[in-house]
Amino acid sequence: MNNLEWLEERKKGIGGTDISALMNVNLYKTPLDVFNEKLNDVEEIEPTPPMIFGQKAEKLVVEYWEEETGIETFESPYFVDVQHNFLRGTPDRMYKKNGELGILECKTSRDMVEEGDLKFMAFFCQLQWYMGLSGAKFGQIAILARNSCEFKIFEYEFEESIYQQMVSKAVDFWTNHVLKNIPPEATNTKDLTILFPEHIKGKYLEASEIVHDDIMKIKKIKENIKLLQEKLHIIEFNIKDILKDNEGFELNGETLLTWKKSADSVRFDTKTFAKDHPDIYQKYVKHVSGSRRFYIK
Repeated sequence: MNNLEWLEERKKGIGGTDISALMNVNLYKTPLDVFNEKLNDVEEIEPTPPMIFGQKAEKLVVEYWEEETGIETFESPYFVDVQHNFLRGTPDRMYKKNGELGILECKTSRDMVEEGDLKFMAFFCQLQWYMGLSGAKFGQIAILARNSCEFKIFEYEFEESIYQQMVSKAVDFWTNHVLKNIPPEATNTKDLTILFPEHIKGKYLEASEIVHDDIMKIKKIKENIKLLQEKLHIIEFNIKDILKDNEGFELNGETLLTWKKSADSVRFDTKTFAKDHPDIYQKYVKHVSGSRRFYIK
């Protein structure tokens, strides 16, 4: 199965990477993102370097885990819930311990992720989801930190109550949003700009006392930020004025601060090109929709 086929398959149900978003513990995805992924046309996304590393490093995480535990893993089948066939997923790996099946989730991160971190909660939800679908009673999360090369294993037993909460959330989402084509409520500003990309010209709401107070709070905060930025710029100038053409400051051999020139870059002169070759320029011009500005008078 290629990447496009895999993305198309994900549209058919709620998987392990979706459930953490529905439980509001995903740093990168909201319920609205999941909704749009299920209903919109699938576009193959160009993988980023961290994505490519994560895919290739999964084998390395497995090697670390097998070496540390002395247990051999194997590929997992694709699980689909018997009662709700839109609940599905494929764990990274599976293993056997004392004759019982276990789930292994392999993760990489720039820095080590610890229990209690929101990012870890997404891993935990994914593990519990796969244990519930597969019937496994235990599982482990293996994490390899790229910066420190630190490797940790976290082991958990299956928790039926948590799984049922996720199932309830997923069934409600699929039944009342995906099947009815009704988007879920926004959970952040990005969601709001997707749901309401344009304003209705001339349409205003009468501000309540609560809204008025919040607007005044925003104005006060912005004023404080401006004052702090001015202080920051003065302090930065003083430090740079002392540095002059030196690279930075150090104390007892430890670097405290650097002020270095970035590498030279090459930029395309769009303005000149449009003037010299207007026909070619118009052929490749891409119109981008304007965005809504949050502006306080």
